[in-house]
Amino acid sequence: MKELSTGWKVFRVACILQMIAVGFQLIFHVGILFYNWGSFYLWFSVAMYTTVFVFLYQALSLLNYNYPDTPLSPSQKRSFNWLYFINFLAITFLFAHVVREWRSTIPYLVMAEGSSLIQYLLVSFSLVHAGVIFILHLVFLAGMYNLRRLIYKNTVENWQQQFSDNVEE
Repeated sequence: MKELSTGWKVFRVACILQMIAVGFQLIFHVGILFYNWGSFYLWFSVAMYTTVFVFLYQALSLLNYNYPDTPLSPSQKRSFNWLYFINFLAITFLFAHVVREWRSTIPYLVMAEGSSLIQYLLVSFSLVHAGVIFILHLVFLAGMYNLRRLIYKNTVENWQQQFSDNVEE
């Protein structure tokens, strides 16, 4: 097995950080769901964060077991394609969450004017958290696209090399 390049190591760290952030949001929304059982928004947000979390797990799995040239199984391809599509659509949900947090945080920031930096950070934590998840998700989707292309390219090159070695012998 080939060692991970620096870029893929950074991608792995970003995946782990995003997994922690998304896990925090998932636990938070599941906790609120116990108090407000009938809210469609909460059910939808739990479903979206669960999907993002599962796709992050699949990314780490692909890096650990399929990188650089182990081909994906048909079930891995199918789940990757569905999860990628759903996570691509989740960009709108995550952006809406950032806008929602921004709109609810601004009045508190105005009220906290003249306060200490710690109070500003405490008030704006949910906004920063939602923004970090959104930005990391954009980076993650681009990285997953590149990872899938790289695994496919290396697999095809490995197969071609095996067949060309057999022809020369």
